Amino acid sequence: MESKATKYHLEINGISEGPMSAKLMAWKIAAAQKDDIILFRAEGSGVWHPLETHREMLQQLVAAEGSSEEPAPAPPKLKLKKRGEATAASTPATPAIPPETQAASFETPPPPPGAPDGADLNANFGYTDDNPPPPPPGVPMAPAGANGEGIYTAPPPLLSQNPNGAPPLAPTPSAPQLPPVQTMPLLVIALVVTVSIVSYIIFFMQQDVAGSAKLSNSTGGTREVSGMKYTVLTKRAAEAWKAATLVKLTELGNKAKAEATTADSRAKPLLEKAREATEKYQAHSRALLLVGINGKILGISFNASSSTDVKLLRTLEAALEIAEPHLKAAARDDLDKGRYNSLGLNAKIYGFPNLTSAYEAEIGELETKLQAELTRIQPVVEETIGYSTDRMYTVPASTPAVTRGTTDALGLFDPKIAPGEYYIIGNVARDIDAQAAEWAVAFEVKPLTENSLPLNDLNLRSLAPTSLWKAGETLKIDQDIATIRKQAVEIEKALKQIQETRKNIERNKAELDRLWLR
Repeated sequence: MESKATKYHLEINGISEGPMSAKLMAWKIAAAQKDDIILFRAEGSGVWHPLETHREMLQQLVAAEGSSEEPAPAPPKLKLKKRGEATAASTPATPAIPPETQAASFETPPPPPGAPDGADLNANFGYTDDNPPPPPPGVPMAPAGANGEGIYTAPPPLLSQNPNGAPPLAPTPSAPQLPPVQTMPLLVIALVVTVSIVSYIIFFMQQDVAGSAKLSNSTGGTREVSGMKYTVLTKRAAEAWKAATLVKLTELGNKAKAEATTADSRAKPLLEKAREATEKYQAHSRALLLVGINGKILGISFNASSSTDVKLLRTLEAALEIAEPHLKAAARDDLDKGRYNSLGLNAKIYGFPNLTSAYEAEIGELETKLQAELTRIQPVVEETIGYSTDRMYTVPASTPAVTRGTTDALGLFDPKIAPGEYYIIGNVARDIDAQAAEWAVAFEVKPLTENSLPLNDLNLRSLAPTSLWKAGETLKIDQDIATIRKQAVEIEKALKQIQETRKNIERNKAELDRLWLR
């Protein structure tokens, strides 16, 4: 006959067993290890009870099952005894377990009846729900019954499912609902979230940076630098960009020096000839003008007693010594015979045209060669023009940057940047001499604080200790670049002097023509 006692399910370290009787469940619990995680529940109930906090409940369940399932003792059977056979002693009643043993733990289960010492407690001894193993020590027992065996007496089970399969009862105050045992994942998640938030604030949350750019003016005050384009790079990115720029600047310096050396060997003799030619023809042009003017004045009226006329005559004689190569052969004879008017006309009609032809014949070839030399070195020169502003204080758009921007009309800017170390690189043309104001300054952004970045005269170029470019760091490059630029300046100066001499000849000729038209 199937037992109607409530069945139970047992879970040890996540492995479920059941259904089973309360006695068998108690025996299995007693066979478990100390550190095992043990839960049990009544069949049909979804509430698992942890052993550690419901050990007393388990004892009550075992006792209740024993009292409800123990069959009534049968009357003793009479048996005829043979002569001489001693009457068998009645089986003594099993004494109840003393109260002091009721608090014993389930840590060491007793061996099944008839098992030798040291037998495997987990072995299958053929126990069933109707024939369970003896209860572990510590489970309370009632006084012996009529058949001499002890029976369990305990109050009804306190599980949420009654033995007859009725609907679950509401939890009683004696068995409160317990929180989940596994709380460690929640603590780990909370810790990870907290660390993530703090890390974001310290390392990634963007902070406001109050920036301003100002320069001193001639009156001793300051003026706002408006329209300055700036770029913010991380410290590591700025140093990498600087290293790459230094390599390019060194290559440019070497190229400029080599080109200047080659150009100097070609242009130096041309520059010397051009200087001599322009000086000579400027002197000839001035002499022809004096010959033409003084010849006209003395041709009108000459008084040998007048000191003014004598002075004009001496000037005419000195000018003729210089301008005579461009005059007709009769110029000297006209001077000796006092034909001053004829001498003046000679300078006007023949002198300046001859001077212009001679100048163009002599200077034209020099001018062509100098212009060719300038054209040859011009590409290198153009590379060096504004090289510091364009390369050292202007970050190309292709370079990854933290942020870029432009100062407003008041010279203010307010980028949002995450905490860390940075460099700001910017430049703007000044009003005086169109010289650029250039900055490449280090700064630091700190979390949860007020960050400011003032740019002024104290940190221009390499003046500040925090500047990206250090003083003298590009000195050799500057010197090499200066050689090619100096070469170009000298050629440009010579070509300009050639043009000025040509214009001077034309101006003197035009002035002499106006004089003779009066």
